[in-house]
Amino acid sequence: QRLGTVETLAKSAASPSPQAFAAARIVLAERIQGALAAGRPFSADIAALGKGGGSAEQLAALSAVATTGAPTQDALLAQFRVHRAMFDREMTPAAKDWQDRLLGLASKVVTIRPVGDTGANDPATLVIRLENALLHNEFGKAAGLWAQLPEPARRD
Repeated sequence: QRLGTVETLAKSAASPSPQAFAAARIVLAERIQGALAAGRPFSADIAALGKGGGSAEQLAALSAVATTGAPTQDALLAQFRVHRAMFDREMTPAAKDWQDRLLGLASKVVTIRPVGDTGANDPATLVIRLENALLHNEFGKAAGLWAQLPEPARRD
């Protein structure tokens, strides 16, 4: 009878409780969040989360960057600043006379930017809104704004 009780306890211990699954998912989610913020790979955590019943749709989105790690905020800002310089260079009209050249030189020293998000969709304002979204870790918003930029700004 004691052996039967031990066997029953062993079988029930082999299948984790719903609370154990929930705790494991929380721990894995925190590990993945930390890896995303640091730009580290996290493919083992994704595999474990998949075994624990994670959403296939969400796991697929994370799997795209799981092996290499997602770019950090600093890396995204550095890439964006390169694109912004190209965008400014391509969208600025050619100087026709000395006054245009003087204004062009002054614009490299002084930048006038609106305070807050104006919601405007002209190309110059989109670039400012995109940079602000990156600075505030609003990557979904930044991706939407990136898609609205004209082609010269999105070129590599």
